[in-house]
Amino acid sequence: MRFPVLILLSMILSSVSTSKWDASTVASHFLSEFEKALNSKDAFKILAHFSPQKGNNDISTRKLIKELSNWHGSFNNARFTRKTGGDVEVSVVFSNPQVQRRLKKTEFVLESNGVMSYSGWTIKSMTNIITVRTP
Repeated sequence: MRFPVLILLSMILSSVSTSKWDASTVASHFLSEFEKALNSKDAFKILAHFSPQKGNNDISTRKLIKELSNWHGSFNNARFTRKTGGDVEVSVVFSNPQVQRRLKKTEFVLESNGVMSYSGWTIKSMTNIITVRTP
């Protein structure tokens, strides 16, 4: 009797769609973990936040550490994509209180690695980091 209940429960849990999750919470949790990895300056911790993709996978952890360590990220917008419904597009602005009048902007597309938790998200793609001067 217990075995069919376990099968039914596992089927229900596996059918839960990631699109029912809150994109803002996914982005916020991911960004805080990504900042910790950047500030640790450990290449392996940083690379763990990127999902393997076909094609150009040239990820320079040195450049990411140089550009973003000790900068605080906050997201402007986070939403599930229309194409798959399972990816999250995140627009991020990094600021540093020690650097006046400059912000750094980038955009991520996060994908779930199949683990049903907020820690199961990795960067699928990322735009170049742009430095913006503020008035």
